[in-house]
Amino acid sequence: MTALKTIAIAFSMFSAIPMPLKADDWNEHNLRYLLCAFPLVGAVSATLFFAAFSLFSALPILRAALLTAIPVLVTGGIHLDGLCDTCDAFFSHASRERKLEIMKDSHAGAFAIIYCALYFLLYFATCAELQQIVPFCAVFVLERQLSALAVAVFPCAKNSGLAKTFSDSSAKSAVKIVNASGFFILSALLIAVFGTTALTVILPCIANFALYYAFSMRIFGGITGDLAGAFLQITELLALLACVIGNQFL
Repeated sequence: MTALKTIAIAFSMFSAIPMPLKADDWNEHNLRYLLCAFPLVGAVSATLFFAAFSLFSALPILRAALLTAIPVLVTGGIHLDGLCDTCDAFFSHASRERKLEIMKDSHAGAFAIIYCALYFLLYFATCAELQQIVPFCAVFVLERQLSALAVAVFPCAKNSGLAKTFSDSSAKSAVKIVNASGFFILSALLIAVFGTTALTVILPCIANFALYYAFSMRIFGGITGDLAGAFLQITELLALLACVIGNQFL
């Protein structure tokens, strides 16, 4: 029962899918393994993404629009909000302390709007060109495994916020083992089935994970919930680009 409640809380926190939860379900015991269930949200996105790709093959423009919308609709835009806040903070060229303050501001600035528009433009264009769907669908799970791992391993930029809350309340050993082993097992399966084509999904995840750490530490002094959201959005886009471009050579 605890496992089911933990999964339900993960979906309630990280998706727009309604969950039958009670107030007393949100306790420390159920939150300890929340990040172990986080990749399951990605599995739902992957399933819907695959279904839309398969069902609307005769309508490529509509299909690309649906593929662009599905990850946002499933998550309720929570990770996209993190990308927007990160853009506002980073491009402000302010001090580290001021950047962290900007990230807390609920208002969208000019940089958030500009780069969000560019993000959707690139995402839509690459979805329109996407041909190999199954390897790419795995990115929704892989990126969340790495994101959960980062919360358990990377330093936090602040002593408050979602990232800090999850870092403090999580059973870090379990989070590390479940997500690290899950990432390597899923990656191995992809390589076994799809060969070098799988690398167009796996390598962008690993590369952006390393960039996530370097960028967060250098600019912000650690990770935040907004940076975690930006990591997920950028990883998806990089994997899409790699799949589309890689299809021309692999």
